[in-house]
Amino acid sequence: MAIIQNFKSFDTSSLANFKSWAQAIGAALSSLGWVQAPDTSPASQVVWGNVVDVPANNAVTTSSWSFTGTWVSGNSYTGQNDVVVYDPGTGPVCYQAIGNNHGTLSTVTRQSAHTDAITSVDVHSGGQTVYHGTFAGGASNGYQNWLLTIAGCDNGANNVTAFCAASTATTITMMNANGVAETSGGSPTSVSSANTVLYFWGSTFPGWQDTDLVGQSVLISGYSNVGNNNTFAVVASGTPNQQVLAVTNASGVNEAGHTGVIVSLTDPSTSSGKITPLWAPYYYEVWQTNDALNATSPIFLRLVYSTQNTALNGIGSNSTPRIFVSVGTRVQLGFLGGNTLNGAVSPIEKVILPGSAAGGSSTFECDFSGDAGSFSMHMWRDRPTATWTFIIDRAKNSAGVDTDNYFTVLSAQNNTRIQQQLFKQGAGTRCPNQIDQYWESVHSGQTSFAQNGLVPAFPVFPIIGYLGNPLLRAVTIGIGDSTGDGEQFSISVYGTPHTYMVSQNSTVSEPGNLNPAILWE
Repeated sequence: MAIIQNFKSFDTSSLANFKSWAQAIGAALSSLGWVQAPDTSPASQVVWGNVVDVPANNAVTTSSWSFTGTWVSGNSYTGQNDVVVYDPGTGPVCYQAIGNNHGTLSTVTRQSAHTDAITSVDVHSGGQTVYHGTFAGGASNGYQNWLLTIAGCDNGANNVTAFCAASTATTITMMNANGVAETSGGSPTSVSSANTVLYFWGSTFPGWQDTDLVGQSVLISGYSNVGNNNTFAVVASGTPNQQVLAVTNASGVNEAGHTGVIVSLTDPSTSSGKITPLWAPYYYEVWQTNDALNATSPIFLRLVYSTQNTALNGIGSNSTPRIFVSVGTRVQLGFLGGNTLNGAVSPIEKVILPGSAAGGSSTFECDFSGDAGSFSMHMWRDRPTATWTFIIDRAKNSAGVDTDNYFTVLSAQNNTRIQQQLFKQGAGTRCPNQIDQYWESVHSGQTSFAQNGLVPAFPVFPIIGYLGNPLLRAVTIGIGDSTGDGEQFSISVYGTPHTYMVSQNSTVSEPGNLNPAILWE
């Protein structure tokens, strides 16, 4: 067994801070003898040298996770479901679809060429600006939803390319939130291009009306007139009167009564940096025991490194870690299966949401111990409400020696705790069938159990349907019996003295009177 102690950030507001803590757990597992499980094809587990973005704050859970292989331009992907691999040029990265990259379109309208004179402009109101002049095609909302280019006004804020919300023979109401009142001294004009084609949205995809959709490529298909089907760069998208998308298409034809399909061609890496992205990095690792019992009873630990309370790419000052955890007895295509933590009916993934505010550039103590078949940690031990205690410990015989019958998973953070035992394949499933909300130790109303200056530790018992021997990697300490967070105790377990480190930042018993302590040697 070995111990590892380092100091890592509790923050995701920058890529450096995110990688500081996110790499720490895997690095500790590797040092203790665990190995990364065989990967999918193509490789999708995180390679930290390829990481260039902070992940999203809405990672998909494994219950809806579908690995679809390498990203293919033009394919339709489903948000909160599909996960792909894409190489942005620095190496393969796994990305999740956080929104559908496709939608539907209805009516197609090709604009006609017009150049109309403008005489004056009103000050903007409610996000719109009214322009006065003579508009040959404007009567009865003839220009409504059209994309027009205004040029030649005295005030630069009045010169825009924007959608027209309403029109008459003497006015056009433009989607310009910055218009300035003027009576023009020059000869400003409003121009409509005959190559501008409007596609009216049926069902949109996220970000369809953000400014950064402009210039992105989309694939449009499904129309009877082949001139309406092609790959186009988006010129504008918004809601002047209806939800509409504008592209430049010299072959476009007016068409109604048919439905088209639109697919974003923006690659996952580029999309992840947009205002409303369709894709976001999905960083996960799958670790496997590598001890002598692995041959008959392998343990797999899957970790997804994410964020909470933040926009993408490190934007936001209160950006804190979030980790998705699953444990199982087999792995396939990035999923854990067999006997899994929490049960086959309930989600197999637990979300660790530390409750503390982001720590910025500060670092906090992270304590790891274990070997190739077991693992213990206090993550961010000296950051109150952020500390995450996590333990995997194999079954023990009467001498405290590991056996392969089952293993125990313990977790505690911010006064949320779990315990569950998972049997090896063929020996049973899990016990209890749904996770226990507390660690099964001594239940008492006392807060201190010290006698004659001696502090007792209490065992944690496995719940397996029969009398099982207690864990070695974890004990509990009365909340009144430790003088400080991180205090170490020498305790005799299975007839041998062992050192344990306590965390005062969580309680693990139903009365709330016991703190968790991990084996520290």
